[in-house]
Amino acid sequence: MDDDSSDDASDDDSSDDTSKLDPVTSNICEAQGEAKCYYAAPNATGTGTIEEPGNLHALLPSLSAGDYLYLFDGVYDQYADNGDSSWIIDLNKYFYFTQPEPTEAAPVTITGYPTHDAIIQGDDNRRCILVDGQSHLVFKNIIVEHCYNEGMRLGWDIPEQGIVLDDVEFREITYNNNAGFVYIQGYEDVVIQNSTFHDYKGTQGSEWGNYLQIFQAIDVEIKDNYFYGKGGGIYYKHGESETNRGGFTKVHGNRFENLTRHGIYTNQNRTEIYDNLFINTDGVIVHQEDGTRPPFTQDVNIHHNTFVDSSIILNQGSNNGSYMDAYGLGAKHATIRNNLMQDSNYRIWVYGTDEQYDEGIDLESNDNCFYNESGSMTIKYFSADSFGEKGQDYNLSGWQSAGYDVNSLEQPLQLDSNYELPAGSACSFAGRR
Repeated sequence: MDDDSSDDASDDDSSDDTSKLDPVTSNICEAQGEAKCYYAAPNATGTGTIEEPGNLHALLPSLSAGDYLYLFDGVYDQYADNGDSSWIIDLNKYFYFTQPEPTEAAPVTITGYPTHDAIIQGDDNRRCILVDGQSHLVFKNIIVEHCYNEGMRLGWDIPEQGIVLDDVEFREITYNNNAGFVYIQGYEDVVIQNSTFHDYKGTQGSEWGNYLQIFQAIDVEIKDNYFYGKGGGIYYKHGESETNRGGFTKVHGNRFENLTRHGIYTNQNRTEIYDNLFINTDGVIVHQEDGTRPPFTQDVNIHHNTFVDSSIILNQGSNNGSYMDAYGLGAKHATIRNNLMQDSNYRIWVYGTDEQYDEGIDLESNDNCFYNESGSMTIKYFSADSFGEKGQDYNLSGWQSAGYDVNSLEQPLQLDSNYELPAGSACSFAGRR
């Protein structure tokens, strides 16, 4: 064996290069039936075959139902300037796919070629990807970075339906205002899965935006993703525009870790949050009066999550008509069950008034397991002295006497390095599954 470290480094680099599949010999094409596969590479000028890859912008209009566009290794940083705006991938309302159009059963897929690093790279001054007026698209196995304010925007003024993001990494987006690594405006049936989101590049002091920012979408599922670093996880800023219009929102199987803001902040009714892990973050916050049409935020179900150095916060709302002439707003009819909470805060309508206390918030809280290494668990319920005399800080036994969490436990959790309970734990009914 050669002991020269420089030779070893060279060998390692060579090994890394050869680990990427050679397109011509691997010849991967996942399209079915009459659908086709196209292939693009940075600065390529070919016809889009695997032997002669083409230009990303030139190939997009050639795609039709069921087609795959594979992106070979490299940086895609060329903007398609249409005058009014500029995007690296611009699928706007004036864009047309080749007939037949994508369908739910036969979407168009834009994906990095297996083992290749296809990087959509902005210039920190412009956004990167726009999808508006288009339906049934899958974005898979790509990296999006150095965009301005939005890595990908779904919906501008003609939102459609059927978008899947799978195994996508968003990172180092330049923050300006109202930002989102993925910004969803009004789209229906959106799935974001198996993806990674991390680290804003702040441009306004130390202010960081949210990785997923959502406005009045319909049927959204966010699952099995990893959120960490400088920024907030998910902010559902504007919930449904009218009662029951928003369909379902499911957030499950995700990991939120060491964020500088919250994990999930939602103003959307009927949000279900389950099987997530929150570590050293502000956790889950429900209700903020920030543009959502009343009534909200109702019927949020938070269950089977694990919180470590984190929190669950149910916020009070307006009750005097000051917000859109509405009364009785706030996190109402919430269900908090089967959660593990270690060294984490549980805050419920802390700044609510005595009038709101008397009206009630219809909270269901039970079958949770608590542990605080520095002392007993404290549940804050309508407990700010300056907003009313009713309510207080409770320990668990007092909270149970008030009729909540009667089946819940407080005991050392002994979580392992993966934040899992040991076998046979009395709290095995709680936490992520």
